[in-house]
Amino acid sequence: KHLNQITNAYSQCEQFGSIFPWICNLYEACRDYSLLSEMNIFIIQQIMNLLGIKAEIFRSSHLPLSGKSSEYNLAIVKYLQGTHYLCGIGSNHYQ
Repeated sequence: KHLNQITNAYSQCEQFGSIFPWICNLYEACRDYSLLSEMNIFIIQQIMNLLGIKAEIFRSSHLPLSGKSSEYNLAIVKYLQGTHYLCGIGSNHYQ
């Protein structure tokens, strides 16, 4: 279903023919994942590799932190020695 949606949305784009097989292979490689979070991390890592982005991915569930909503987000930023937290507009209700 996703691949059909991607085709419908992007098939007229100039680079579609060169990137779509890569996307199909990516989806095929995800068949063995039982958790959506694991699949998402794998896909993000593959996109980072494709774009040459070298950054570490942290799973908040593996960090020694606690708290709720904004308090938890602040704890993550501080733990990772960050200075800013960026989020989408849709998160206003829990931030």
